[in-house]
Amino acid sequence: QEGDRPDRNSLARNLLTAQLNPSHQKEREPISPSREEAGSDGQPSILRVGLVHWPATVGWLELVTPKALAGLPEQGYFLQTLTQILAGVIDRDRATSYQTNQISVIEEILAQMADGTNLAQTLNHLCLLMERQLPEAYCSILLVDSDQKCLRSGAAPSLPPDYAAGLDGLLIGPCAGSCGTAAYRGEAVFVKDVSTHPLWVSFRDFAQSHGIQSCWSQPFKDRDGQVLGTFAITHRYPCAPTNGDRLALNLATHLASVATMSHRDRTRLESARDQATQEASAKTRALEEREAALVDLQQAQTRLMEAQKLSSLGQLLAGVGHEMNNPLHCIAGNIKPAQAYLAVLETAIDLYGSACPELPAEVADHLAEIDVDFTRQDFAKLLQSIALSAHRLTDIAQSLRNLVRVDTDEPVALSLIHI
Repeated sequence: QEGDRPDRNSLARNLLTAQLNPSHQKEREPISPSREEAGSDGQPSILRVGLVHWPATVGWLELVTPKALAGLPEQGYFLQTLTQILAGVIDRDRATSYQTNQISVIEEILAQMADGTNLAQTLNHLCLLMERQLPEAYCSILLVDSDQKCLRSGAAPSLPPDYAAGLDGLLIGPCAGSCGTAAYRGEAVFVKDVSTHPLWVSFRDFAQSHGIQSCWSQPFKDRDGQVLGTFAITHRYPCAPTNGDRLALNLATHLASVATMSHRDRTRLESARDQATQEASAKTRALEEREAALVDLQQAQTRLMEAQKLSSLGQLLAGVGHEMNNPLHCIAGNIKPAQAYLAVLETAIDLYGSACPELPAEVADHLAEIDVDFTRQDFAKLLQSIALSAHRLTDIAQSLRNLVRVDTDEPVALSLIHI
């Protein structure tokens, strides 16, 4: 130390605290290395220096010295070099941390996809995982609605509910905030301060009413390069992304793309499977209907053949009945004349026997041989049996005609006893 001017070694020895605060601290604005807050009454001097790794502030360096620094140029050069080194170290450390943690993030998202978790839950979980890697950041996902040419809410687990609801239906265009513009351009849009950026003119008041001050948005695409949606990182204070932030954003958009394409492919597969199942069911029903129709046709053909057989049988029976009817009428009609003739013959025989009691020997022998009394009695019974049989056959013929008659549609009584 030469007089009151501390050299670099004494400055290092006088460094009481060097606090590296989390990145993007809103309450501590960066100040020039030459700016200091001198203590009074011999109190230590406190100097706060922003650690800037362009274009973002990655942390803060707080220097405490026993007394105010003289503010010489070489001190400013030293602090500038020191802050640049620290900022580079912090940025590289965070980039390494992102690369290390991205494996666990990938594994968790792929595990959910393998388990068949629905897209909304997968995207929501992805946002939460990325928020663990990005302190004080809010992650959200919007999905492209190709029919309405707008963005629909996909996931926003930590955003204010009213703000997240207001993003649903965001139009895609050249000046539609970070997400709408990113989807329109097909490339990342980084807005450090929404209060001054021209892309947020129409949405500035809405965003600031919910405490949103910065928004970085990057689109994710399908295999054909079509935009599927956007992944956004927002903060409650103005800030620009670091290299680590960009790495995290690249990882998030890649995983969101894979999850969305997987969901879309699975939905198409399930739809195709359902359609194939419906078509198979329809074909099965059509086949069953054809088989049933074939069975009905076969039964109809069988009934037709049976009807034809019955018709032929009926015609045969009708012919038989008709043919039976003529001789039966002849027989039935001659029974009574035969009985009358028999009575006449019996009377003549009785008269002849009374008039000629002494019969010639030849006649007497013949009468004795034929037993006239038995023959007379049996012949009468025979005619009576013939009459009964003729009557029975007449009834049968009538029943056959009734069975096959086609001259009426009205039911006809039929006794099966005589058939």
